[in-house]
Amino acid sequence: MGCGISSKTTCDLESTTPRQGVSSALQRKVRNKMRVEEEDDSDHEQDASLPKEVMGRELASFMRENAPRDHQFLSQERSMWKPAWSKRVQREWRILARGLPEDIHLRLYGDRMDIMRAALVGPKNTPYADALMFFDVHLASNYPLVPPSVKFWSFGERLNPNLYESGLVCLSLLGTWSGSGTEVWCPRKSTVLQVLVSILGLVLVEEPYFNEPGYERTRGTTQADILARQYSEKARLMSLRSMLRICQNPPSGFEDFTKQHFVDKGEAILKRVEQFVPSNTTSVATPSVCSKASATVPRPLGKKVDGIDTLVASEGFRREVAKMLPGLKGMQQRMAAEHRAALLAASSPAAGGGNGIGQENFRASATVSTAHGGTGAPVGGLLAAKTQLLATLRSDDVDKDKSRAAIDLAERPHVVNSTFAVAA
Repeated sequence: MGCGISSKTTCDLESTTPRQGVSSALQRKVRNKMRVEEEDDSDHEQDASLPKEVMGRELASFMRENAPRDHQFLSQERSMWKPAWSKRVQREWRILARGLPEDIHLRLYGDRMDIMRAALVGPKNTPYADALMFFDVHLASNYPLVPPSVKFWSFGERLNPNLYESGLVCLSLLGTWSGSGTEVWCPRKSTVLQVLVSILGLVLVEEPYFNEPGYERTRGTTQADILARQYSEKARLMSLRSMLRICQNPPSGFEDFTKQHFVDKGEAILKRVEQFVPSNTTSVATPSVCSKASATVPRPLGKKVDGIDTLVASEGFRREVAKMLPGLKGMQQRMAAEHRAALLAASSPAAGGGNGIGQENFRASATVSTAHGGTGAPVGGLLAAKTQLLATLRSDDVDKDKSRAAIDLAERPHVVNSTFAVAA
């Protein structure tokens, strides 16, 4: 099967018609964000006197000194960047800082103006809800005469008709799907912002099945509804698996962001997942037709959770979710334990806190950085940190399982740096 999304450019924005399965509010957001490149390329967004909603985000928050080694376009040869190209790229940066929606996060690199990395948070009420989708972007030396090149971090799975296992992003705006006229890249007006917002609003939708070319006209038929549900279930399972992978090995530059995201969203993700496990579905039963009282009790209406109806979800989907639930709970507990350990380290007496944990012990346990494959902290410092952390956790009378999880973290070399770096 192939992809079938045609993203209208600003050459003809007003003629863009809303797609079914995408909320009108999100459609308006997509169109509004696309219009930003029609503005002039001045630096008015840096004016501190302007309202916050006009200023957008600080460009400095996106910048990193060096591009990461795991960037999929790092091997692209760097040619001499002409002044006109640099000016256009800097304009792209300003447009991104000014117009990115809150669910898109970006990394730009001082030593490589030609590449960037974006993290998209899966929209709510879709099979991608709260999953993190990472995209690497490259701007060629003849940009914007040609569209940007974009690769998706797929982890070998095809989560969407437009997102291939190979990392290909199928979008007419990128030249990776057929299109003509206003559906294709417009060098004078199209932007990276438009590409990212199109992926968020037009690709990561509630019913991705209908992104396949020609499938939209089958919408409303019984068979199409069944196939769409099956596709959404499959997409949700793959999204949940991607969460586990990304927690273990997030793309470089997004380690802290990934950890904080799942600290904030982990509990809500679990609650939604638990609505599909078999033990929880038994409480939602259809009244028996043999019961006299059943005539007065209306059949419960299903509600959609992450784009999937809780009453009609297949047994196979429920079983797979149940298998994944322990791993998801472990992920959430590990993220919470790391977060708590970092807070404890930050509130040590040397840092102005009062929990009795010596900052020197935490610094000793973080002396060997693991961010680039380091081996772990010295045993002595690690044991000292473990001992004091255990005493603190016991004194706080916290949950024993979480306490033990935090202690176990102190013994793992590959997480020492991320756990205790705050105190260092």
